[in-house]
Amino acid sequence: MGVLGNGVNEAWLYDQRGEKRLAALENASEVSWSRRLNTISTAAVRVQTGGHGADCCSVLGQVATWGHSIVVFRNGDRVWEGPVTRVQWTRDAVTIDAQDVLVWGSRKVTAARLLAAPGNFAEAELDYDIEQTFLGFDPAVLAHKKRLAPGVGPLVTRDVKAYGGYYADQYQEMVKGGAMFTTVGRSIVVWPNSHIIGRTSPLLPHDHMTADVEVVEDGFRVATFVAAVNDQQVAGTSGGALDPFYGRVDHVVSSAGTEPTTLAATALAYREQRYPAPLLVNVPAGSVLSCDAPFDISELVCGTIVPVKIDQGGLCKRIDATQQLWGVDVTSGPVGETVSVTVAPVSGAAT
Repeated sequence: MGVLGNGVNEAWLYDQRGEKRLAALENASEVSWSRRLNTISTAAVRVQTGGHGADCCSVLGQVATWGHSIVVFRNGDRVWEGPVTRVQWTRDAVTIDAQDVLVWGSRKVTAARLLAAPGNFAEAELDYDIEQTFLGFDPAVLAHKKRLAPGVGPLVTRDVKAYGGYYADQYQEMVKGGAMFTTVGRSIVVWPNSHIIGRTSPLLPHDHMTADVEVVEDGFRVATFVAAVNDQQVAGTSGGALDPFYGRVDHVVSSAGTEPTTLAATALAYREQRYPAPLLVNVPAGSVLSCDAPFDISELVCGTIVPVKIDQGGLCKRIDATQQLWGVDVTSGPVGETVSVTVAPVSGAAT
Protein backbone atom coordinates (compact mmCIF):
# COMPACT_ATOMS: atom_id res chain seq x y z
CA MET A 1 0.00 0.00 0.00
CA GLY A 2 1.35 3.40 -0.99
CA VAL A 3 0.51 6.89 0.17
CA LEU A 4 -0.36 9.91 -1.90
CA GLY A 5 2.44 12.12 -0.59
CA ASN A 6 3.40 15.56 -1.89
CA GLY A 7 3.60 15.70 -5.65
CA VAL A 8 5.81 17.82 -7.89
CA ASN A 9 4.20 18.05 -11.33
CA GLU A 10 6.27 19.00 -14.36
CA ALA A 11 5.04 19.42 -17.93
CA TRP A 12 7.07 18.80 -21.08
CA LEU A 13 6.44 19.42 -24.73
CA TYR A 14 6.73 16.25 -26.84
CA ASP A 15 6.19 15.31 -30.45
CA GLN A 16 2.83 13.97 -31.62
CA ARG A 17 3.69 10.35 -30.79
CA GLY A 18 4.90 11.11 -27.29
CA GLU A 19 8.32 9.72 -28.13
CA LYS A 20 10.61 12.71 -28.62
CA ARG A 21 11.04 15.21 -25.80
CA LEU A 22 11.21 18.71 -27.29
CA ALA A 23 11.35 21.13 -24.35
CA ALA A 24 10.58 21.59 -20.67
CA LEU A 25 7.70 23.97 -20.04
CA GLU A 26 9.58 25.97 -17.45
CA ASN A 27 8.22 28.86 -15.38
CA ALA A 28 4.82 27.17 -15.27
CA SER A 29 2.62 28.96 -12.75
CA GLU A 30 0.08 26.13 -12.89
CA VAL A 31 0.00 22.55 -14.14
CA SER A 32 -3.29 20.66 -13.96
CA TRP A 33 -4.31 17.24 -15.23
CA SER A 34 -7.12 14.77 -14.73
CA ARG A 35 -8.34 11.22 -15.15
CA ARG A 36 -11.91 10.34 -16.10
CA LEU A 37 -14.18 7.33 -16.40
CA ASN A 38 -16.00 6.94 -19.74
CA THR A 39 -14.93 10.31 -21.06
CA ILE A 40 -11.85 12.14 -22.32
CA SER A 41 -9.57 13.73 -19.72
CA THR A 42 -7.78 17.07 -19.97
CA ALA A 43 -4.63 18.88 -18.92
CA ALA A 44 -3.55 22.52 -18.94
CA VAL A 45 -0.25 24.31 -18.47
CA ARG A 46 0.09 28.05 -17.90
CA VAL A 47 3.61 29.38 -18.49
CA GLN A 48 4.62 32.87 -17.41
CA THR A 49 6.63 34.58 -20.17
CA GLY A 50 7.11 38.13 -18.88
CA GLY A 51 10.81 38.89 -18.47
CA HIS A 52 12.04 35.46 -19.54
CA GLY A 53 13.45 36.57 -22.88
CA ALA A 54 13.74 35.20 -26.39
CA ASP A 55 14.73 31.66 -25.40
CA CYS A 56 11.39 31.13 -23.70
CA CYS A 57 9.41 32.47 -26.64
CA SER A 58 11.45 30.49 -29.15
CA VAL A 59 9.84 27.35 -27.69
CA LEU A 60 6.39 28.61 -26.77
CA GLY A 61 5.95 30.45 -30.04
CA GLN A 62 6.25 27.16 -31.91
CA VAL A 63 3.73 25.09 -29.94
CA ALA A 64 1.10 23.72 -32.33
CA THR A 65 -2.20 21.89 -31.91
CA TRP A 66 -2.37 18.19 -32.86
CA GLY A 67 1.26 18.08 -33.98
CA HIS A 68 2.62 18.42 -30.43
CA SER A 69 1.80 16.61 -27.18
CA ILE A 70 1.94 17.50 -23.51
CA VAL A 71 3.41 14.93 -21.11
CA VAL A 72 3.07 15.45 -17.35
CA PHE A 73 5.41 13.84 -14.82
CA ARG A 74 4.56 13.62 -11.11
CA ASN A 75 7.57 12.99 -8.89
CA GLY A 76 9.33 11.68 -11.96
CA ASP A 77 6.56 9.27 -13.00
CA ARG A 78 4.83 9.75 -16.33
CA VAL A 79 1.16 10.23 -15.32
CA TRP A 80 -0.66 12.01 -18.17
CA GLU A 81 -0.23 12.74 -21.88
CA GLY A 82 -2.13 13.74 -24.97
CA PRO A 83 -2.19 16.07 -27.97
CA VAL A 84 -2.28 19.85 -27.66
CA THR A 85 -5.77 21.04 -28.59
CA ARG A 86 -5.58 24.78 -27.84
CA VAL A 87 -2.87 27.40 -27.35
CA GLN A 88 -3.46 30.94 -26.09
CA TRP A 89 -0.71 33.57 -26.22
CA THR A 90 -0.89 36.79 -24.20
CA ARG A 91 1.74 39.37 -23.32
CA ASP A 92 2.64 37.74 -19.99
CA ALA A 93 1.69 34.07 -20.39
CA VAL A 94 1.04 31.16 -22.70
CA THR A 95 -1.71 28.69 -21.81
CA ILE A 96 -1.59 25.26 -23.42
CA ASP A 97 -4.62 22.94 -23.25
CA ALA A 98 -4.42 19.26 -24.12
CA GLN A 99 -6.71 16.23 -24.05
CA ASP A 100 -5.85 12.58 -23.70
CA VAL A 101 -5.16 10.38 -26.72
CA LEU A 102 -8.81 9.36 -27.16
CA VAL A 103 -9.55 12.92 -28.29
CA TRP A 104 -8.48 11.73 -31.74
CA GLY A 105 -11.83 9.91 -31.75
CA SER A 106 -13.62 13.26 -31.66
CA ARG A 107 -12.05 14.05 -35.04
CA LYS A 108 -12.26 10.68 -36.79
CA VAL A 109 -15.47 10.13 -38.78
CA THR A 110 -17.19 6.78 -38.62
CA ALA A 111 -17.10 4.08 -41.26
CA ALA A 112 -20.18 1.92 -41.87
CA ARG A 113 -20.76 -0.82 -39.29
CA LEU A 114 -23.80 -3.13 -39.59
CA LEU A 115 -24.12 -5.73 -36.86
CA ALA A 116 -27.30 -7.78 -36.85
CA ALA A 117 -28.60 -10.18 -34.22
CA PRO A 118 -27.28 -11.88 -32.16
CA GLY A 119 -24.84 -8.95 -32.06
CA ASN A 120 -21.54 -8.67 -30.21
CA PHE A 121 -20.34 -7.80 -26.73
CA ALA A 122 -20.42 -4.07 -26.00
CA GLU A 123 -16.83 -4.06 -24.75
CA ALA A 124 -15.69 -5.82 -27.95
CA GLU A 125 -17.46 -3.20 -30.05
CA LEU A 126 -15.90 -0.38 -28.04
CA ASP A 127 -12.52 -1.99 -28.62
CA TYR A 128 -13.36 -2.20 -32.33
CA ASP A 129 -14.27 1.50 -32.43
CA ILE A 130 -10.94 2.45 -30.84
CA GLU A 131 -9.11 0.29 -33.37
CA GLN A 132 -11.02 2.05 -36.17
CA THR A 133 -10.18 5.44 -34.69
CA PHE A 134 -6.50 4.82 -35.29
CA LEU A 135 -6.81 2.78 -38.48
CA GLY A 136 -4.43 4.26 -41.05
CA PHE A 137 -3.10 6.84 -38.60
CA ASP A 138 -1.77 5.65 -35.27
CA PRO A 139 0.29 8.15 -33.26
CA ALA A 140 1.75 5.34 -31.12
CA VAL A 141 -1.52 4.61 -29.30
CA LEU A 142 -2.77 1.11 -30.16
CA ALA A 143 0.31 -0.63 -28.80
CA HIS A 144 -0.66 0.67 -25.35
CA LYS A 145 -4.35 -0.31 -25.47
CA LYS A 146 -5.57 -2.85 -22.89
CA ARG A 147 -8.73 -4.95 -23.04
CA LEU A 148 -9.79 -6.56 -19.77
CA ALA A 149 -12.19 -9.51 -19.32
CA PRO A 150 -13.10 -9.82 -23.02
CA GLY A 151 -16.10 -11.82 -24.19
CA VAL A 152 -18.61 -11.09 -21.44
CA GLY A 153 -21.43 -8.63 -20.87
CA PRO A 154 -24.46 -7.44 -22.84
CA LEU A 155 -24.73 -8.02 -26.59
CA VAL A 156 -25.40 -5.06 -28.87
CA THR A 157 -26.53 -4.71 -32.46
CA ARG A 158 -25.42 -1.75 -34.55
CA ASP A 159 -26.20 0.21 -37.66
CA VAL A 160 -23.52 2.89 -37.90
CA LYS A 161 -23.56 5.05 -41.02
CA ALA A 162 -20.46 6.05 -42.92
CA TYR A 163 -19.67 9.71 -42.11
CA GLY A 164 -22.61 9.68 -39.69
CA GLY A 165 -20.59 11.23 -36.87
CA TYR A 166 -17.38 10.72 -34.93
CA TYR A 167 -16.04 7.65 -33.19
CA ALA A 168 -16.10 9.48 -29.85
CA ASP A 169 -19.91 9.43 -30.14
CA GLN A 170 -19.79 5.67 -30.64
CA TYR A 171 -17.70 5.27 -27.50
CA GLN A 172 -20.62 6.72 -25.56
CA GLU A 173 -23.11 4.45 -27.31
CA MET A 174 -21.10 1.41 -26.24
CA VAL A 175 -20.92 2.75 -22.66
CA LYS A 176 -24.72 2.80 -22.71
CA GLY A 177 -24.57 -0.78 -23.95
CA GLY A 178 -22.45 -1.97 -21.01
CA ALA A 179 -18.80 -1.16 -21.78
CA MET A 180 -16.44 1.10 -19.85
CA PHE A 181 -13.16 2.85 -20.62
CA THR A 182 -10.53 5.11 -19.15
CA THR A 183 -7.15 6.45 -20.20
CA VAL A 184 -4.02 6.41 -18.03
CA GLY A 185 -1.13 8.18 -19.69
CA ARG A 186 -1.02 6.76 -23.21
CA SER A 187 -2.82 3.56 -22.25
CA ILE A 188 -6.50 3.15 -23.14
CA VAL A 189 -8.26 0.53 -21.00
CA VAL A 190 -11.55 -1.13 -22.05
CA TRP A 191 -13.68 -3.56 -20.02
CA PRO A 192 -17.30 -4.71 -19.48
CA ASN A 193 -19.11 -2.94 -16.67
CA SER A 194 -19.54 -6.19 -14.74
CA HIS A 195 -15.77 -6.53 -14.33
CA ILE A 196 -13.83 -5.17 -11.35
CA ILE A 197 -10.55 -3.67 -12.52
CA GLY A 198 -9.16 -3.10 -9.03
CA ARG A 199 -9.77 -1.98 -5.47
CA THR A 200 -8.10 0.65 -3.34
CA SER A 201 -7.62 0.73 0.39
CA PRO A 202 -10.67 2.10 2.24
CA LEU A 203 -11.24 5.84 2.00
CA LEU A 204 -11.95 7.28 5.45
CA PRO A 205 -13.22 10.78 4.68
CA HIS A 206 -12.65 12.18 8.17
CA ASP A 207 -9.02 11.02 8.08
CA HIS A 208 -8.13 11.31 4.41
CA MET A 209 -9.97 14.41 3.16
CA THR A 210 -9.81 18.08 3.99
CA ALA A 211 -13.57 18.68 4.08
CA ASP A 212 -16.66 16.85 5.30
CA VAL A 213 -18.59 14.69 2.89
CA GLU A 214 -22.34 14.33 2.77
CA VAL A 215 -24.25 11.08 2.46
CA VAL A 216 -27.58 10.99 0.65
CA GLU A 217 -30.20 8.28 0.25
CA ASP A 218 -32.34 9.38 -2.69
CA GLY A 219 -35.58 7.44 -2.92
CA PHE A 220 -35.87 8.10 -6.64
CA ARG A 221 -32.73 6.03 -7.18
CA VAL A 222 -34.31 2.93 -5.57
CA ALA A 223 -35.60 0.20 -7.89
CA THR A 224 -37.26 -3.05 -6.88
CA PHE A 225 -38.20 -3.82 -10.49
CA VAL A 226 -36.44 -2.80 -13.72
CA ALA A 227 -37.50 -3.16 -17.34
CA ALA A 228 -34.78 -2.65 -19.97
CA VAL A 229 -36.30 -1.72 -23.32
CA ASN A 230 -34.39 -1.70 -26.63
CA ASP A 231 -35.11 0.38 -29.71
CA GLN A 232 -37.46 -2.33 -31.08
CA GLN A 233 -39.54 -1.93 -27.91
CA VAL A 234 -38.55 -5.40 -26.72
CA ALA A 235 -38.19 -5.54 -22.95
CA GLY A 236 -36.28 -7.68 -20.49
CA THR A 237 -37.09 -7.51 -16.79
CA SER A 238 -35.24 -8.04 -13.54
CA GLY A 239 -37.90 -9.91 -11.62
CA GLY A 240 -38.43 -9.39 -7.89
CA ALA A 241 -40.99 -6.64 -8.36
CA LEU A 242 -42.58 -6.51 -4.91
CA ASP A 243 -40.37 -5.99 -1.88
CA PRO A 244 -41.74 -6.46 1.67
CA PHE A 245 -40.07 -3.27 2.90
CA TYR A 246 -40.02 -0.88 -0.10
CA GLY A 247 -43.14 -2.11 -1.81
CA ARG A 248 -42.92 -1.76 -5.58
CA VAL A 249 -40.65 0.89 -7.13
CA ASP A 250 -40.27 0.52 -10.90
CA HIS A 251 -37.64 1.84 -13.30
CA VAL A 252 -37.63 1.72 -17.11
CA VAL A 253 -34.21 1.83 -18.75
CA SER A 254 -33.60 2.69 -22.40
CA SER A 255 -31.15 0.14 -23.79
CA ALA A 256 -30.98 0.90 -27.52
CA GLY A 257 -29.09 -1.66 -29.56
CA THR A 258 -29.14 -4.33 -26.85
CA GLU A 259 -30.10 -7.80 -28.03
CA PRO A 260 -33.34 -9.26 -26.59
CA THR A 261 -31.39 -12.22 -25.17
CA THR A 262 -29.36 -9.94 -22.90
CA LEU A 263 -32.02 -7.38 -21.93
CA ALA A 264 -32.91 -9.29 -18.76
CA ALA A 265 -29.25 -9.30 -17.68
CA THR A 266 -29.09 -5.56 -18.34
CA ALA A 267 -32.21 -5.01 -16.23
CA LEU A 268 -30.86 -7.17 -13.42
CA ALA A 269 -27.51 -5.35 -13.40
CA TYR A 270 -29.35 -2.02 -13.17
CA ARG A 271 -31.49 -3.31 -10.30
CA GLU A 272 -28.40 -4.47 -8.43
CA GLN A 273 -27.16 -0.87 -8.48
CA ARG A 274 -30.40 0.40 -6.98
CA TYR A 275 -31.57 -2.26 -4.55
CA PRO A 276 -31.36 -1.89 -1.65
CA ALA A 277 -31.34 1.90 -1.63
CA PRO A 278 -27.90 3.12 -2.74
CA LEU A 279 -26.08 5.70 -0.66
CA LEU A 280 -24.51 8.60 -2.51
CA VAL A 281 -21.29 9.87 -0.97
CA ASN A 282 -20.93 13.44 -2.19
CA VAL A 283 -17.48 14.96 -2.03
CA PRO A 284 -17.79 18.76 -1.82
CA ALA A 285 -16.09 20.88 -4.47
CA GLY A 286 -12.66 21.87 -3.27
CA SER A 287 -12.26 18.89 -0.94
CA VAL A 288 -8.86 17.33 -1.50
CA LEU A 289 -7.03 14.23 -0.35
CA SER A 290 -4.55 14.60 2.47
CA CYS A 291 -0.93 13.70 1.84
CA ASP A 292 -1.22 10.60 4.02
CA ALA A 293 -4.23 9.19 2.11
CA PRO A 294 -3.41 5.49 1.51
CA PHE A 295 -3.31 5.65 -2.29
CA ASP A 296 -0.32 5.92 -4.57
CA ILE A 297 -1.22 8.00 -7.63
CA SER A 298 -0.80 4.87 -9.77
CA GLU A 299 -3.70 3.26 -7.86
CA LEU A 300 -6.10 6.09 -8.69
CA VAL A 301 -7.34 4.60 -11.95
CA CYS A 302 -10.91 5.56 -12.82
CA GLY A 303 -13.24 2.58 -12.63
CA THR A 304 -11.46 1.18 -9.58
CA ILE A 305 -13.60 0.24 -6.57
CA VAL A 306 -13.18 2.57 -3.58
CA PRO A 307 -14.62 1.33 -0.26
CA VAL A 308 -15.84 4.35 1.73
CA LYS A 309 -16.17 3.95 5.49
CA ILE A 310 -17.59 6.54 7.92
CA ASP A 311 -18.06 5.66 11.57
CA GLN A 312 -17.01 8.86 13.29
CA GLY A 313 -17.02 12.63 12.97
CA GLY A 314 -20.53 13.29 14.26
CA LEU A 315 -22.37 11.82 11.26
CA CYS A 316 -25.49 9.99 12.47
CA LYS A 317 -25.38 7.57 9.54
CA ARG A 318 -22.65 4.96 9.67
CA ILE A 319 -21.39 4.16 6.17
CA ASP A 320 -19.68 1.14 4.68
CA ALA A 321 -20.32 1.80 0.99
CA THR A 322 -18.84 0.45 -2.21
CA GLN A 323 -18.10 3.35 -4.54
CA GLN A 324 -16.34 3.66 -7.88
CA LEU A 325 -13.69 6.19 -8.83
CA TRP A 326 -15.02 8.45 -11.59
CA GLY A 327 -12.58 11.34 -11.60
CA VAL A 328 -9.17 12.49 -10.41
CA ASP A 329 -8.09 16.14 -10.60
CA VAL A 330 -4.55 17.28 -9.87
CA THR A 331 -3.46 20.91 -9.75
CA SER A 332 0.04 22.13 -8.98
CA GLY A 333 0.69 25.82 -8.44
CA PRO A 334 2.44 28.35 -6.22
CA VAL A 335 0.86 26.96 -3.04
CA GLY A 336 1.68 23.34 -3.87
CA GLU A 337 -0.31 20.37 -5.12
CA THR A 338 -3.95 19.46 -4.57
CA VAL A 339 -5.48 16.10 -5.51
CA SER A 340 -9.24 15.68 -5.48
CA VAL A 341 -11.37 12.67 -6.39
CA THR A 342 -14.93 12.02 -7.50
CA VAL A 343 -16.66 8.79 -6.49
CA ALA A 344 -20.10 7.43 -7.33
CA PRO A 345 -22.14 4.27 -6.78
CA VAL A 346 -20.80 1.30 -8.70
CA SER A 347 -21.84 1.06 -12.36
CA GLY A 348 -23.14 -2.12 -13.96
CA ALA A 349 -23.09 -5.35 -12.01
CA ALA A 350 -19.65 -4.88 -10.46
CA THR A 351 -19.70 -4.96 -6.67
